[in-house]
Amino acid sequence: MAITHPTDFDALVLTGYTGDFVNGVPALASGILLPAATVSPDRFGELPVGYLEQSSPAGRERTFYTVDGVGGFDPAVPP
Repeated sequence: MAITHPTDFDALVLTGYTGDFVNGVPALASGILLPAATVSPDRFGELPVGYLEQSSPAGRERTFYTVDGVGGFDPAVPP
């Protein structure tokens, strides 16, 4: 999007992206996906069971914000 339409937006925030799904499988498995209504009933209690959420913050961080354990995110930014 940034390359093909660079003038279509004022800012672009990229989070949780990868071009290498194969190496992302262990990270994805490290935070077992469960129904969001079960993991966070206060936030997602009304959602059908098909909506999934990482069951642990560590699994979420490893899956979406690191590459081979390098990288990270600012925990001060709300989820």
